[in-house]
Amino acid sequence: MKHDRRAPGNGARLLREFVIFLGCLLTLATGVFIARISHRNPAQELYHKAWEETARNIYDPATLGNWKSWEHVYVSGSITNKDADSAIREMLASVHDRYTVFVRPAAFSNKENSGHSQPAPAHIPAPDPRMLQPPADIGYVRLESFRDISDVYQFKQSLKRVKDCRAVIVDLRDNLGGVIDNAVAAATLFLDQGTIVNIRRRVPGAGYNLQQLWLSPDALHLDERLEGSTELHTNIREREANLLGARPVALLVNGYTASAAEILTGALKDNHRAILVGTTTFGKGIGQIGVALPESTLLQVTTLRVYTPGGYWVGDGGNSESHGIEPDVVVEASESMEFGTVSDNQLQKAIEILSARLGGKKP
Repeated sequence: MKHDRRAPGNGARLLREFVIFLGCLLTLATGVFIARISHRNPAQELYHKAWEETARNIYDPATLGNWKSWEHVYVSGSITNKDADSAIREMLASVHDRYTVFVRPAAFSNKENSGHSQPAPAHIPAPDPRMLQPPADIGYVRLESFRDISDVYQFKQSLKRVKDCRAVIVDLRDNLGGVIDNAVAAATLFLDQGTIVNIRRRVPGAGYNLQQLWLSPDALHLDERLEGSTELHTNIREREANLLGARPVALLVNGYTASAAEILTGALKDNHRAILVGTTTFGKGIGQIGVALPESTLLQVTTLRVYTPGGYWVGDGGNSESHGIEPDVVVEASESMEFGTVSDNQLQKAIEILSARLGGKKP
């Protein structure tokens, strides 16, 4: 029996051709998959950018869970902006952070989207001096917000108007906060020196940046370093003058004193510059940045924590824990309290405390 010596050769050739054919199919399939990803439509690109920037900037990556599973939710098919918006919000909801949100242009002008999701308090009008009738030597100043630098300017002008008073009451009740730098600027109006705030901020790809803002008599200092590093960088800035010298200060706070307002509260309390009167503050010791996304949209991401000069963290604004800052003198608002009148028992308590401290002597 003769053997056909061509058979093995033909088989090997056919096998090689089959392997090459499979390789071509695999290459083609891979190319199609990559093309689908790299040629996203605008809505797909918006979704992917939101996924990417959240992962880059979120303060605690552990809160993302299995974030990779969200990446290719839309890698093929046609989706609309409405689909993308819904998908982004569903994705962000998995982080369980009410302050990490996606915003369309129509909402940009809505100040409720500036990182404050706590319930809005009832509006409290400024007190009527004819009704308040505090002692002539005790001044009263109210600060309603830190959202704009103009708020700090107006606050500064108000302090100048009471510069001849022997003591001052500062009302931060229902101040929902705003910009960190504005709270720092306000703190300089009360302090000669001392730490104002400590900040731990997420740095994409580099861990965390530790910052401390503190005052010397002639400057505002920003010390910063990467966590785990000993290399310290210092930036020195001009500071506002201490307008009140050593005059006694009472600070009125309540459960709606939040965020940047708690930075000022913590700075004055830890530096023993004011006595706090009222109820425990809200407890929002986190901050957000805004990341511009396609389609003129915005991603607001929690990226930092703030600590009082003594290293106390007031909480995450109600996501899972809120501690707040306890007042030195707890005074619950009476049910019949009418703001700015003799029935305002928190304000009256502050007047009582400062009157006792003055004792008929100038500070």
